[in-house]
Amino acid sequence: MCIYMDKSQQEQYEEMFKRFDADRDGKISARELQQFVKTTGGEMSLEEAEAVVRSSDEDGDGLLALEEFSALMEGVVGGDRGVDHHQEEMREAFRMYANAGDEESSSTAAVCITPRSLKRVLSRLGDKRSVDECQQMIAAYDLDADGVLSFDEFKLIIIS
Repeated sequence: MCIYMDKSQQEQYEEMFKRFDADRDGKISARELQQFVKTTGGEMSLEEAEAVVRSSDEDGDGLLALEEFSALMEGVVGGDRGVDHHQEEMREAFRMYANAGDEESSSTAAVCITPRSLKRVLSRLGDKRSVDECQQMIAAYDLDADGVLSFDEFKLIIIS
């Protein structure tokens, strides 16, 4: 499925949480957050990761439990400026990637980010990546394993 996932928001957060929680201890450390961002082609210093964890660490253990992670994600999705405005900004950014002149995504029935459309946009931004590298980047966030990113999956990238 390409446009929307059939899962509740909480189920999506649980799946995302599992991807971040590399050691499967039920908590996300700053190092796990940093490592996840690196594996998806992003950059985040340990200090930045620690700041993100601190911002949502309600029990003070220096780690993010699922509930804390979910609250963090709600903040990323909703933000202080209102859900509607923030959602529209994310949709606009998503459309930029999805509508990068890719023949695969030219159908109006399915709007998604393909490896080729991602490659084209990154190239325009001066980041030369192969289609294989773009497939790997997409796979890190592709919760339904269909090989493309839906809007809901794209929102995951916002926190990276």
